[in-house]
Amino acid sequence: MQLELEGTELLEIALASTAKVQVHKGSSSSSKTVSLAQAHIAWSFQEVGKTYSIVRKTMPALRRGALKDFHMALDLCEAWPLFDEHKTNLTYTNKQTGTMIEFFAVDDAQKARGPRRDRLWCNEGNELTYEDWRQLTMRTRGSIVLDYNPSMLRHWIYDEVETRADCQVVHSSYKQNPFLTPENIREIEVDVPVYALPAEERAKLLLAGFDVASGELTDWLGTYDGKGVLLSGDPFRWAVFGLGRRGVALQAIYPQLFDSDGLTPQRQRRFGLDFGYNHPLSLTEVEYRDRPGRAELHIDQLIHESYLTNADVVDLLPTVGVGRRDLIKADGARPEAIADIKRAGFNIVAADKGPGSVKAGIDKLKTVSLHFTRRSKQARDQFQDYRWKQTASGLILDEPVKVEDDAPDSVRYAAVDLIADRLAPTRRSAHSRLL
Repeated sequence: MQLELEGTELLEIALASTAKVQVHKGSSSSSKTVSLAQAHIAWSFQEVGKTYSIVRKTMPALRRGALKDFHMALDLCEAWPLFDEHKTNLTYTNKQTGTMIEFFAVDDAQKARGPRRDRLWCNEGNELTYEDWRQLTMRTRGSIVLDYNPSMLRHWIYDEVETRADCQVVHSSYKQNPFLTPENIREIEVDVPVYALPAEERAKLLLAGFDVASGELTDWLGTYDGKGVLLSGDPFRWAVFGLGRRGVALQAIYPQLFDSDGLTPQRQRRFGLDFGYNHPLSLTEVEYRDRPGRAELHIDQLIHESYLTNADVVDLLPTVGVGRRDLIKADGARPEAIADIKRAGFNIVAADKGPGSVKAGIDKLKTVSLHFTRRSKQARDQFQDYRWKQTASGLILDEPVKVEDDAPDSVRYAAVDLIADRLAPTRRSAHSRLL
């Protein structure tokens, strides 16, 4: 019997990949799971006597997900007669090659420490713990596949898997699945956010060529970050389940963050310092770049550490590149700390912390795009998690949650005047500093 596979481009990508790890992240109905099931069926005809493990955190979820789609894939290529099914153990053995495909859950941590395998597929891998992942991958000789919907703001997949040099990240959305019906598509697109635009934004977008004559904007790309009122849809669900990318909840203060290639030597420098002891002290450096359309603020995390005394800070400042003439804007609630650092010869002043200064500073930062250097992980994480307060009834307030706000505060101290004055950088070498 000849095996015939009809699939989407995700199947072609999976079969052609030579990466040790494939990460498939995408929207609902992008065909991720069926395509990966088809790929494992195809590999089972190419390899003799191997063992493939397909896992998920719980058995009910595994049956509803990868196992169900594996059965669908067998149906599509009419391959059931070519496999011996053991329903109790959930194994499927290729009669021609002897390669066995097993399904199991890792709800018990010991299950991840089972026998070795030749291929591994973690279905909805974001449900696993990092220890589950480590134990499973340590016992896998060959290639590894992981799929998920990126509904998490932070996760070990982002930091520990997608950053690997031997990892291929495949992004997909429902647009890449030609087998969806119009009804399927309508169900997904119900989450597309639609905003009523204020008059000034409508005028600007009309001049830029956008079709907003009705006064409404349909945000198909999920990039709108203005002052419009949400009329319908769900920006978070549309980002995750429609576009297949990391979603940001409505309470997020800074919904879009970007990468920086590093701060530029000799350009306008400004430092922000938020004091702390049990919670981290945060020192950041910022650079303002004037760009057509929207200016940029580039952020470099220099110190993010707990249990530092004032003397420790004085010793650290020169080692992270702060000169005696460089201006440091610091938390004015700690005048004694500012005095200690000033006595040590540094140019440090208190930042404005009067009534309304936090909201005004946030508004100022939201006029620019925020770019973080690679080493600024803790700072970026805090900006990612920075939220407006929300009442029990769902009303979002103009007041941030005061939790893990060290880096957002330090950047605000440094950047408010810089942005307000529109200090243009000097025209010097554009070689990037160490990230």
